[in-house]
Amino acid sequence: MRKSYFSLLYVLLGFLLISITPTFGSERLCDVSFEDCRAPLLKLIQDETVEIDAAFWFMDDTTISAALIKKFQSGVPVRILMDPRAEEGHPTNTQILTQLASAGFPMRNRTAEGILHWKMMLFSGQRTVEFSGANFTASEMRTYTPYVNYTDEAIYYTDDPSVVNSFRTKFDDWWTDTTSYQDYANIHAPLQRHYPTYPINPELDFLPSSAPNMDYGIRTMAAMAAEKVKLDIDMFRITNAQIADATIKAFNRGIPIRMIVDSSEYRNPARAWDSYNVDRMFMAGVPLKITAHLGQNHEKALILYGQGMSIWGSSNWTWPSFNYQQEHNYFTKKPLFFQWFRNQFERRWNSDTEYKAFVPIGPGGPKLKSPVSGATGQPKSVTLTWEGGPWGQQYDVYFGTTPTPPLLAQNVVTGAPEDPDGPLTYETYKVSGLAPAKQYYWKIGTKTMANLTVVGPVWTFTTGGTATKQGATVTAISPMSGPSSGGTLVTITGTNFMSGAIVSFGQSTASSIKIINGTTITAVAPRHVAGTVDITVTNKAGDAGALPAAYAYTSTNPSTVPKLNVIHPNHGSPRGGDAVIISGSNLVNGMMVTIGGAPATVTSSNTVSIRATTPSGDGLADVVVTNPKTGQTATLRSAFTFADDPEPPSVSSVTPNSGSINGGTTITIKGEDFYPGAVVSVGGMLCHTIIVVDSNTISAVIPAHARGATDVVVQNMDGQTTSGGTYTYY
Repeated sequence: MRKSYFSLLYVLLGFLLISITPTFGSERLCDVSFEDCRAPLLKLIQDETVEIDAAFWFMDDTTISAALIKKFQSGVPVRILMDPRAEEGHPTNTQILTQLASAGFPMRNRTAEGILHWKMMLFSGQRTVEFSGANFTASEMRTYTPYVNYTDEAIYYTDDPSVVNSFRTKFDDWWTDTTSYQDYANIHAPLQRHYPTYPINPELDFLPSSAPNMDYGIRTMAAMAAEKVKLDIDMFRITNAQIADATIKAFNRGIPIRMIVDSSEYRNPARAWDSYNVDRMFMAGVPLKITAHLGQNHEKALILYGQGMSIWGSSNWTWPSFNYQQEHNYFTKKPLFFQWFRNQFERRWNSDTEYKAFVPIGPGGPKLKSPVSGATGQPKSVTLTWEGGPWGQQYDVYFGTTPTPPLLAQNVVTGAPEDPDGPLTYETYKVSGLAPAKQYYWKIGTKTMANLTVVGPVWTFTTGGTATKQGATVTAISPMSGPSSGGTLVTITGTNFMSGAIVSFGQSTASSIKIINGTTITAVAPRHVAGTVDITVTNKAGDAGALPAAYAYTSTNPSTVPKLNVIHPNHGSPRGGDAVIISGSNLVNGMMVTIGGAPATVTSSNTVSIRATTPSGDGLADVVVTNPKTGQTATLRSAFTFADDPEPPSVSSVTPNSGSINGGTTITIKGEDFYPGAVVSVGGMLCHTIIVVDSNTISAVIPAHARGATDVVVQNMDGQTTSGGTYTYY
């Protein structure tokens, strides 16, 4: 039998495999990419006879709200914790909250500054809790078209007593909290706890918390710092620079990292810092893939292989999600979780259609604010002001007295990117020490953190005034040199220094200027390109003194060595001819590519990606790119696999091969050619908690079914199926 790419993959993963038997009868993880994860929630609502407790950011699925109303009207108590602040973006949520209140549901709303970001339901009589990162909306609870139109989510149903009782305690804590919550509707009696107070499972993380070690960011970064084997990350929103730094640090110390991010958040103008952090991780070389299917990647999960740990829940990588909003997260070493998330990530990472290589997107061009182009009579100290847009993270400033102004300062960071919810913040760079009655030309290059640049048009202004009067003098400075990135504290010695004096390094204005006395000033050197510049001190009265060629800016040229992140797809036909995208940085037009030592045909390239067609080859192959002008190379080792199309799966045994009509039995299927993403059906009904352990083993939990013998069908993602096994219900 021919060996495929996935067979080779499983050889590499085999040493990581551990037991996957669930500990509790109703413990289940549900994958929205191919499953209806709303159905078990509706079944739990239908079957509950004691009490339901629900807390959510928003609910706009009328099927769920109708089920709750029907159950409440049948006499089963239901308590609701909610947050009306979600209504702005979810109008159906507003209607549902009104319906629930009108139906008589006791409801309390969060008034604390951090939002209620829980997404859970607790079924008291069934001793089961459901929680996840998924809101109660149809698009996040069930698939529309498997593997094509869905939202990435992992939804957890469990009867683990320590987890259920932890949620009982925390729900009661918030229900009776009169500081963070207020009555919303139908609270007719004093607030009371409905459950005993139980110990909180230490693997759970309920926020906000006054305990620093329970801060999601601190706890997650500590786990990342302790990881020594491998780290996979699937994260919806990444606006916190500190945890992005921790990811880069782990990658730089040699930990293999793969990361999946969301395409809608990457270019969401309300989340400009997501682009900032994702671009920085890309430039560090972290292998990144991004959503290509029709829905969002809304999951928030980490898999730490050396620790056998999964971190998963409601928190994004944002400052509010770390310890400000009301969140629930699970830092667990349960084998079920580790294997399930490992299996899910592996399938997603190697899907040809659901995800694609992340390739950075460039910024928009800068827009002029002031001085208006063509302005005259300008002072000899001018603040250049422009708007860089939401994707401008750093800037190149070109300034001079010629129509093609030279580069004055590079990679200038002027503040936060544009926030559509806040005041418009313009970018600025102050030039000074300008000559009187002189025309100046300037332009701005807007750059992302991936160094993609759009250079704006040339603008002009003309200074007014007459020649500078002599008065102040500059006689010495210390130190006499510093990096082109600026930031060096410089002491300037001279005479006649007055309060309000401006210090210029060339035509760039220093910051943090302090007039010590009439003969001494300290100032922080601004950014400036490498070279020697004059130091000028200009008093408010207009008198100035300069020390020519006094300060030398030094620069370490950035590396031009190419760097590679990923190739996608990472497998193809031994006959070649497959289209691939190779992402990386410091790439150039004309870059040469070999795969397995054979030249690939490059169809297009830019600084961050190469499109190519594969040559013929066999087995695992290195991907090598070469800059023909410099001879510099970069290699992705064993990154591409030449393999024939997969064989159809085959089943040799099902153990056990019989069980109760109520389902819930975990079966182990043995056979060949099982691939990530394979699904199992018994009697035409989809199993749940399906884990492809390796190419020869699948674990799955069977559904309920009528009595009798049924076929066990395994279907790989390419549509090939087998029914080589049977299971008998009794």
